[in-house]
Amino acid sequence: MPKDYYAILGVSRAADSATIHSAFRALARQYHPDVGRGSSANKFNEALEAYHALSDPVRRRQHDIVLGKSTEPAKVTAEPLFDPARSQKNFARPVSSDFDKLITDLLRSVESEFELAFFSRTFF
Repeated sequence: MPKDYYAILGVSRAADSATIHSAFRALARQYHPDVGRGSSANKFNEALEAYHALSDPVRRRQHDIVLGKSTEPAKVTAEPLFDPARSQKNFARPVSSDFDKLITDLLRSVESEFELAFFSRTFF
């Protein structure tokens, strides 16, 4: 059974990021290993793990799905292959600049070898 990060932090499933952050800060002050009284490294690490999972929207959504209690309905949308209103700047170049550099260097080396062979036969 997966851990319920909401229960660890003591917040509701509909809590916003500020509420999650303040709940983590309160637990961190209470359980931090350097505090001394009431400190617990295990509880601090558990609260830290919960905070990291719930503060990231993608990881939070995955956690909600794993718990089976997602607050958002899953949204699946198909993106059209061609949309005339879409900016042309969003399309990726078919060839990366690293590949361009590799081909350019290769052609230059072939060209220099050809020139050396041509000059050595012509003048010597």
